[in-house]
Amino acid sequence: MIKNITYNNPEVQKEIDVLVGKSYTLIQRIKMKGTGSARHQIIECSSEIHALLQLDNNTNVCSIEIRPRGVVIHFRSILETFGWAIPYYKLSIYKTDQQHYSMHADQHKIMIKCSQHDFIKRIMDEKLNSSSPAPFEK
Repeated sequence: MIKNITYNNPEVQKEIDVLVGKSYTLIQRIKMKGTGSARHQIIECSSEIHALLQLDNNTNVCSIEIRPRGVVIHFRSILETFGWAIPYYKLSIYKTDQQHYSMHADQHKIMIKCSQHDFIKRIMDEKLNSSSPAPFEK
């Protein structure tokens, strides 16, 4: 699910929270030694993401945020910020080259250049340890 998260829209925030869980608290983030990644250069992406990224001439970069039931990949285009929420049960990660990782979910994909192998390993460990396979709204 790719959403425009530039503005504080409670409905969009609720959709993301239901799908991948709420952001960790400050104490939890300190205990986990951070839940966000540095910027990663986008090498290749699916057509919908590419259509958003080609609107400006800036270097295409993204960052990854770990959530309790998934990840949110943040990227910018022009002056807008977009978030791709991926629950762990849909996330597939492949190592393609020495520093390239490809992430897939549904019909979307993104290939990044990443030198933070430990962060990708943390995502994979969180995926293995996640308790709920699918979100349910009460």
